[in-house]
Amino acid sequence: MNFVKCFDVAEMVIDEAAKRFNPLWILNTESFETFRQYCSVIDSISDKVEAEALTVSVDEISLQLEITLSCNNNLNVNFVFPSLWDKVSIQNKSKGVRYNGME
Repeated sequence: MNFVKCFDVAEMVIDEAAKRFNPLWILNTESFETFRQYCSVIDSISDKVEAEALTVSVDEISLQLEITLSCNNNLNVNFVFPSLWDKVSIQNKSKGVRYNGME
């Protein structure tokens, strides 16, 4: 599945979720960068297991991210990541944590 990169798909989903969660939750840029590195590993795994599809979702209650690789032998490989968002507080606002220009 070389044509779709995990981070490209995840970034679109995260961007949309960040808009919905704002202003109560703010994306933690450090966690976001770590997640970017995990995505490159998932791309390698996707190639090894010859995944046919990749889906990314965000649980709107727990704010966890889930990435699922679907393979041709009815096997799904799921990766679950803790929330990339922090609850907005006076401290977070003063740090100026941003994602796509949003505070």
